[in-house]
Amino acid sequence: MTGLFGLPVSVVSAPHPRRPARSWLEQVVAWDAAGVDTLLVPDAAGLPSVVPALAAAAAVTTRIRLRPWVLAAPLRSPQVVVREVAALQHLSDGRAELGIGTGRPDAAADAAALGVPWPARASERLAQLEAVVSAVREGVPDAPVVVAAAGPKALAVAGRVADVVALATPPHATGDDVTALAATATGAGGPSGGQRSPRLAWQLVAVGDRTSAFVARSGATGAGLRAAGAAGALPADAHEAREQIAGLVRRCGIGELVVPEELAADVLALRR
Repeated sequence: MTGLFGLPVSVVSAPHPRRPARSWLEQVVAWDAAGVDTLLVPDAAGLPSVVPALAAAAAVTTRIRLRPWVLAAPLRSPQVVVREVAALQHLSDGRAELGIGTGRPDAAADAAALGVPWPARASERLAQLEAVVSAVREGVPDAPVVVAAAGPKALAVAGRVADVVALATPPHATGDDVTALAATATGAGGPSGGQRSPRLAWQLVAVGDRTSAFVARSGATGAGLRAAGAAGALPADAHEAREQIAGLVRRCGIGELVVPEELAADVLALRR
């Protein structure tokens, strides 16, 4: 996407299991035409399997990139992930990306539902993440790697192995919170910590009174989040919203905006 400080903009969306798939695919086609850079499909229990959903999106689009948001490394072997990413890369004519992490806070429940053992130690989950990334680097070397991370150890690994680090912050995260995570990630990937200098991706949570569905379920509001200093809660005024985004780019080095589908139209309008 162009016109919003030159930042790539990615939209998070998944087909609803009880709604026609065609309506979701039509929306994906519209985002492709509107200039959205990347479609991010969540990998979560209760939603359609992420790789087939992305493959369906690939079949009806020509430009938008395609990324799982994000695979939990402990739920799949490195060989399985390589196979899935390679298939998506082939079916999309080279538009696939790997989005990977150590798992959401409730990922252990997903593992139990799938009959997959869940590593109890964070160090084991990080080791599995590194093994998956290494395998994809070797097996699908042209697929960009995006690692979602929040804690210091995970950020250190992400900064070392990823092309993009997705800063996993809670909805109420302030500018100081985002800056601290950004510094950890880029410090790990910079000259003192490794050979990569990853781009930083970060997710918005509200525009005006409109919030993402996840935030709405928590009972939080756009006004309440802004009053608490949440950096990802943009004001309704377009000029003020652009200024807030520009400030985050300058202060934190954000290089990609992640936008929940509920906010996509509002963010697209900021280009005008």
